[in-house]
Amino acid sequence: MKKYFFIALMLSLNIFAQNPNFIYDQHFIKADNVEAYEELIKEKFLPYNQARKNKGIIEEFTVWRVIHNPDEDFTHMVTFIYDISKENSNDDFNALKEINTSEKDWERFQNDASNIRKLVYRHKWNNLKSISKKGVDLPSNIMVLNFMKLKNDKYGSYEQAEVKLNKSISSNSPREGWTLHRRLDNYGTDTYYSHTTIDWYDNYLDFIKTGMGGVAQSDPDKESVNMNNLRDLKQRVIMYKAFQSK
Repeated sequence: MKKYFFIALMLSLNIFAQNPNFIYDQHFIKADNVEAYEELIKEKFLPYNQARKNKGIIEEFTVWRVIHNPDEDFTHMVTFIYDISKENSNDDFNALKEINTSEKDWERFQNDASNIRKLVYRHKWNNLKSISKKGVDLPSNIMVLNFMKLKNDKYGSYEQAEVKLNKSISSNSPREGWTLHRRLDNYGTDTYYSHTTIDWYDNYLDFIKTGMGGVAQSDPDKESVNMNNLRDLKQRVIMYKAFQSK
């Protein structure tokens, strides 16, 4: 019985990594007091969204914290994953009741949060491709988030090139996985980024080691040069997984 449960669990995790019906609702937060904000997440936001996940309203809730970059324009990225194929049949579900919190207490809690953090921006993504090492379930502990700006609207050329360049992760690679997202609310032509890629690592030092070593002995290969002709890397942010629903 345990064997069949484990197989079912692994299959569900694989579907989670690349479900075409999943929407990634990303909230970029700037907290004035990071520790106080995370205490509020731990106290209320995490249990509240765990109740919503248990009911099937959301598929996942994760909070990512920016590492070693106080000048970044956000301190956290809060991820809500929704399955748009599900019927909205839980309108009467009261998550506050599940966590023994009154409407008045929740309003006071929301005000406390508003006093120490602000929503910088909110974007929606889908998942075009995810790969990982054998036996590794995403998301890993460390996310290296790359904001990409597409050139000349060549969506097909760029997305296919990314997938071709990242067919698999070797067993001796410090990376645990890789993901390609397309931004869905990419309106107009003057937008900062159109896609994101994520390099997944188990710990921060594994990422740091990728840039260490002696003087470079070669230039980028042809595939890398071609990739630079298709998109610009606008920004790179390293974050660790601070909270995740079960």
